[in-house]
Amino acid sequence: MRLIIDFGNTLCKVAFYEKNEELDISSFSNITLEELQNHVHKFVEQQSSPEKISHCIVSSVIDYPAEIKAYLKQAYHFIELSSNTPVPITIKYETPDTLGNDRIAAVVAGKSLFPDQDILIVDAGTCITFDFLNKNAEYLGGAITPGINLRFKSLNNYTGKLPLITHFGNEAELIGNSTEDSIKSGVINGVRAEVNGIIESYGQKYPGIKIIFTGGNINYFDTTTKNNIFAVTNLVLKGLNIILSYNVKN
Repeated sequence: MRLIIDFGNTLCKVAFYEKNEELDISSFSNITLEELQNHVHKFVEQQSSPEKISHCIVSSVIDYPAEIKAYLKQAYHFIELSSNTPVPITIKYETPDTLGNDRIAAVVAGKSLFPDQDILIVDAGTCITFDFLNKNAEYLGGAITPGINLRFKSLNNYTGKLPLITHFGNEAELIGNSTEDSIKSGVINGVRAEVNGIIESYGQKYPGIKIIFTGGNINYFDTTTKNNIFAVTNLVLKGLNIILSYNVKN
């Protein structure tokens, strides 16, 4: 059994896999070593035929607690994803040391879903990232833009009177008839127009490209009515498991 951990900007996701089978996923806002140990032990004990966890992979876009890293290195066959970790794609990014591990894992998972095809991963989280992998499994790069919550916070932080919007639904009127509704219209409709425009540009350059949406704010985007657009939850975790398989024998 495998332990997969993804430290994101907002949440830490902890998952358990048996080869390619996803067994469980849990999310934590600020996980401690004790909480992680208790969570792992509880999950293992609940299995009908408890099996020892043999391997662990961690991806992080933040500085996670050093005691967690030390524990994982001592307890398991441990891999910390970095630009030096062997992966089943060719990375042609000019600054691979600065490339987010979550972006690497996402495109690896995308390749497993659509091998030998051009793909664009749109990860709608704290930031919205666009990552392009061509049909030759070459990662060329993409784009990073502020996510929905960051846009609301920036309008509040960098103006004198605009309020912080913390409660908002999936829809926003085109014409906001109050300051709050105008902010919602600008942020939500604006981010949709931005994402749709970038997708359209990729489609013009790479006809037949597959678009994969993932991330915590995936529900703000239309992934149900357009051809070649797919929604995949927990894409980064799937990619991490694939990378772990690529580096171990069992």
